[in-house]
Amino acid sequence: MSQPRSRRSRRSLALAVPVVLSLTASLGLLPSVASAAPAGETAAQAADATNLSYVVNTKVDHRTIASVKKAIPAAGGTVVIAYEKIGVIVVHSSAADFAQKIRKVRGVQSAGATRTSALTPAGTTDEGAVQVLSDAQAAKVAKASAAAPDSEPLEADQWDLRAIGADQAAKINPGSRRVTVAVIDTGVDDTHPDIAPNFSASQSANCDGGVPNTSEGAWRPYTADDYHGTHVAGEIAAARNGIGVAGVAPGVKVSAINVTDRSNGLFYPESVVCAFVFAADHGVEITNN
Repeated sequence: MSQPRSRRSRRSLALAVPVVLSLTASLGLLPSVASAAPAGETAAQAADATNLSYVVNTKVDHRTIASVKKAIPAAGGTVVIAYEKIGVIVVHSSAADFAQKIRKVRGVQSAGATRTSALTPAGTTDEGAVQVLSDAQAAKVAKASAAAPDSEPLEADQWDLRAIGADQAAKINPGSRRVTVAVIDTGVDDTHPDIAPNFSASQSANCDGGVPNTSEGAWRPYTADDYHGTHVAGEIAAARNGIGVAGVAPGVKVSAINVTDRSNGLFYPESVVCAFVFAADHGVEITNN
């Protein structure tokens, strides 16, 4: 199981002058892949400091999954959510021997805690504080941008788009409104004027803990320091609207799936599984992870 990663990456300029864009294909469209547990945790379990999150991987057939779900309480666990199309069940348990017991259940391929102790980010790519353009700097960039027809006010500083020819490509095909790119990251501020025109709220959620929360604004960053997802969304699809910068594909839609643990800023497996399945189940064609 891959290690959780830190959310904090501090290299930004205004909306963040672009640095790099990496798009990877999403999971493929899956219909109705998740089912939540009918019963929640007890107050005693929730208060127990040893209560851990587990991922249980099973064979992908209805009978096996149903059988494993029945065995989980007997092993000392509580089903949080089951992603049945891919055979993944998220479980909470305070039983020290839960993993050992559930691995013996027929149909279980593997099981383990997604964390065994409190963790803090082990590494970071921070390179100093956020750099915000002053009014004078912004005016200078805007003047340089105005020299090129149809440029956004801060586009003159977007050297990376020119380096990969994205500015020229966008003139031929700026991207289709039928394509949505989901940013699986620290959340996206969809109220930003360069993001709002292309944002898809119906394809956005918060997956912290492994269960999608689609309530209004749940996908937004928790704090001002959690700006990385907004930066990435701008890299991809900042609108050509006479404000700020331009995205690589300003014609596509962009959505946000926040997978950040609110307490420590890490991305845990159950949250990432939730994000990919949510994206696939909601018609997202591309994910940026």
